[in-house]
Amino acid sequence: MNGLAAHFQTQLNRQANAGFKHAADVVAWMHLVWLSIVITSLPLMLIITWYKYVAIVSVGITVGSWLIFGDCPLFMVENHLRKQCDPQHKFSGSFLTHYLKKYLSLEIPPSLFTFLGITYAVLVFTLAFKK
Repeated sequence: MNGLAAHFQTQLNRQANAGFKHAADVVAWMHLVWLSIVITSLPLMLIITWYKYVAIVSVGITVGSWLIFGDCPLFMVENHLRKQCDPQHKFSGSFLTHYLKKYLSLEIPPSLFTFLGITYAVLVFTLAFKK
């Protein structure tokens, strides 16, 4: 009976890990969609006048989350879910630095993304509130 119970426990653990992995993948895709909205907001607000409101909200939420949480909440949730699957899992840097390194073998310092993010936010807000 011990062997059978251990087998079922192993199966339950695998199913739980698969659930956490699936949830982490969904969060990562949501993060990618959000990042796409933020990045495309600047060129789109220059073309479509009303899109400046989308740009202000998306960039404002992003900057606000950095200030409030010290990091992106989507990144924090994904990291937590991945650690539920594999306690040894460790992100290398931010969402962008991790996935650029993982899929494109590009190693970019997180400080560069911080600088670019601040510059981008200033540019979006300056252009959006320009009369």
